[in-house]
Amino acid sequence: MEQTHQPNLMATTLRHLMLQCGIVNSSQLYRSTGITVPTIDRILSGSSINPNTNTLNTLAKFFNVTISQLKGIVEPPVYKTMCEDIKIPVIEIDDINLWLDTFNIKLATKYIINNECANVNPKFFYIVENYNNKTVTYLINPEIQPKVGDTVIISENNAIKIVKFFNRFSLITLDYEIISIADTHKFLGVVIQEIHTRIY
Repeated sequence: MEQTHQPNLMATTLRHLMLQCGIVNSSQLYRSTGITVPTIDRILSGSSINPNTNTLNTLAKFFNVTISQLKGIVEPPVYKTMCEDIKIPVIEIDDINLWLDTFNIKLATKYIINNECANVNPKFFYIVENYNNKTVTYLINPEIQPKVGDTVIISENNAIKIVKFFNRFSLITLDYEIISIADTHKFLGVVIQEIHTRIY
């Protein structure tokens, strides 16, 4: 009898977790986790009685819950609103292009909890840079177009740089060097939050 109810509880739990993270459909969850759409659909419909261990571990890690909570075996977690404690992945510099192609959560090295209401969506990511004895953590939105004055992340010949969008012809580096915008520059996202921590 207990096993009969678990799939429905898991389906309900997964729907709440997806809503919490702003994930509106199976395709979006697939892009974030790498779990196939048919697998997700079977869980959401309640027809998947025993998802495999890899699927359970991936979902539990992504949503920051235990497998027991995910399956509904124990009391599910208290669900929070979209403006509370959203978990955003930290992506290594070398993996940014792959993240933007796949949005595969398995690329995350760790997560940062964002407890500010900033219309967070699953494509947002953090990068961490060390500069002038400081650690700077940047929250990146890859879905908006940069405007003058924005700090942006760009790719040039596979090298990733943080620069300021100086005007429609020029960029300015963190060392205040002005460079002309060229065809080799690819805009990857706009910095919407910076956190500075001094290294001692």
